[in-house]
Amino acid sequence: MNSEVVYKELLNLFEEQKINDFQGSFDKHGGEFIKKNNKHFFTFGYSITEDYKVVNNDAKNFVVIHRFWLHTAFPELEKIVHPILSKNGLFGTEITYQEVYSSFSVETNFRNILPNEGVQIEKIEELEKIKESFMKFFHEDALPFFNHWHSLPVLNEYMQQDSSREFLSNLLGTLHQFKKAAILKLCNDPSYYEFMDSFYNKRKIIFEEYPEEKVAEQYYKASKELKEVLDNTEPIYNMSNS
Repeated sequence: MNSEVVYKELLNLFEEQKINDFQGSFDKHGGEFIKKNNKHFFTFGYSITEDYKVVNNDAKNFVVIHRFWLHTAFPELEKIVHPILSKNGLFGTEITYQEVYSSFSVETNFRNILPNEGVQIEKIEELEKIKESFMKFFHEDALPFFNHWHSLPVLNEYMQQDSSREFLSNLLGTLHQFKKAAILKLCNDPSYYEFMDSFYNKRKIIFEEYPEEKVAEQYYKASKELKEVLDNTEPIYNMSNS
């Protein structure tokens, strides 16, 4: 038993159920299924490890499936923010925005999860329960999640509930200010200008006080470039109350 066998069995299951709008791929760490368009990237999958044990001097391969997972990314956001962060050394310079599959993170109570220790699979027959669980995860967890988080305005509305650094960092990551500014502008939120000006001015002051600090320079240059880009970017959605 190896990771390729697991992936092929799950892929065949998807094909049997005519779920053909998600494209699959795998490696030794797991498998994923992704659906892309110009509004969102929906990705879900499973993590896996390969191992073996020796029984009566005979090596038997097995896999452990550890967890199911899912992500949503918004290319309208990432194609603005990612190149700026990458150019200024704040985020992966080796990948493009099309390879960013997660724009945010929220706590989600999945209905279908695996045991903490994972599930060990030695024989193909033992995959039946995993296949059943994975399909339930797809229908009962992944699809409802994707249907809810279907656009930037939904994320913008959720983001409004708390402006604290801790909340935004948990939601959007350590570079949350950049993402928040882009979301506000793309959603035509009237608070964009106040937020962007405040963010840029803070980074400018810090850089002027500590010009020798590389991180201060990176944040300042990135915030300046982001402001220039966003100030000249037309909103995609109309969330303005004005």
